[in-house]
This record gives sequence, structure tokens and C-alpha cells, in this order.
Amino acid sequence: GAWAKTVLGAPGCEAHELQLELLYARGLRTTPLLDDPSELLVASTDALHKIREFNIPHVETPSGVVIRVPDLDLSLKIVPGATRLLGVVLAASDPVSSARFFSRVMGLRPLQ
Repeated sequence: GAWAKTVLGAPGCEAHELQLELLYARGLRTTPLLDDPSELLVASTDALHKIREFNIPHVETPSGVVIRVPDLDLSLKIVPGATRLLGVVLAASDPVSSARFFSRVMGLRPLQ
């Protein structure tokens, strides 16, 4: 299917700082857990250990794990590192309109 990606960040934002990724994907699945590719990207070595210790359902990836957040249409991708929010991926039916909204309301600008 067709897809497009727009990455937004604050003016002067570095690549390692919090970013908002708008993803338009028609008929594309990003993980076996979700049809909707909306996700939070978090670094947390602690959370990785807890997920495995408590046998929380997850999918292993080369960089970490992906779990579904209960009662939300959202996945959580967790990678090793000090605990912090790295980014947000949202499914957008109209990425241009969504990017315009986040630019106007939050002052975010395209990074790519």
C-alpha cells in the first residue's frame, strides 16, 4: 500500500531529542500486534527487564520489544537505555493537514 512519513520537532531540535512522527500507511501493518501503527518510543532498560520477568505479551525486535498498551489503540516500543520518552508515532489519514496542525499549535517543524 501507499505510505508517507513526516517527522516533526521543535525548531533547533536534534535527532536524539523528542520527535513526533506522522505516518500515513494504507493497508500496511507495522507490527504483528497492531493494525494501527500509532506508538510511543521509550528508552527503558528497566521496563525491558520487567516485561520479560513478568511474561508480559510482547514481540521481540532487533532493537528492543513492542507491546500493546491495554485498552488503548497504541503500541509501546521499548529500547535499552535510561528511562525517557524518545518519540511518538501517530497514524494520520492526512499527514499534510496533521503536520500543519502540529506546526500551528505546537510550533513543530519538519525535520526531514
